[in-house]
Amino acid sequence: MEPKIKYFRLDEIVGADLNPKDHDIGMIIQSIKRFGFTSPLLRNETTEKLVAGHGRLEALINMFKNKYSAPKGILIDTEDNMWLVPVLTGLEFENEEEALTYLIADNKLTELGGWNEHNLLASLSTIDKMLEGVGFDESDIQALFERVNSDWEEDNTDRGLGDPRIKFRLIFDDDKQQHNFFKFLEYLNKNSDIENVAGRLTEHCKGYLNE
Repeated sequence: MEPKIKYFRLDEIVGADLNPKDHDIGMIIQSIKRFGFTSPLLRNETTEKLVAGHGRLEALINMFKNKYSAPKGILIDTEDNMWLVPVLTGLEFENEEEALTYLIADNKLTELGGWNEHNLLASLSTIDKMLEGVGFDESDIQALFERVNSDWEEDNTDRGLGDPRIKFRLIFDDDKQQHNFFKFLEYLNKNSDIENVAGRLTEHCKGYLNE
């Protein structure tokens, strides 16, 4: 059977008999409210029960019962206003044990990769005012910042750039980017009479703004 997305009535979708995964339903609801329903549920055609998407299903049921507006990605049955949910069909498993194995794997595999914490911190720092429905909050960002910086070994290499009283940590994408940045600071040092790095950078930026 070819996999295909079909829309099913919310009150007719059946979950797996056993699902060991817990969910933060409140956070899933926030995410669906903000981004819409972006990921279809997965159904085992042999049993006509879900093998993935139980948390999203529970969130939708909660939203419907509490009279939320239908989120993006959800259709509405015109006869009785029941929500219609996208489900990926056409998936078949050899037996119920194999379906349960997939259900567990689908949840566990997303945990195994972990995070590149430096990149995660950089990403979260750019959206720290827009965290609703993301799953992280400001306390998570602070804890991540402290964890990332606890692994930092201070670089006191003398590059002839002066000794700023306040030191900042810069995260570069690669060695070439870091090399180019320090070459830029060296250029400023050679072409400015200002004694500190901050002053040289300010002078350089003002020069561009005045052009």
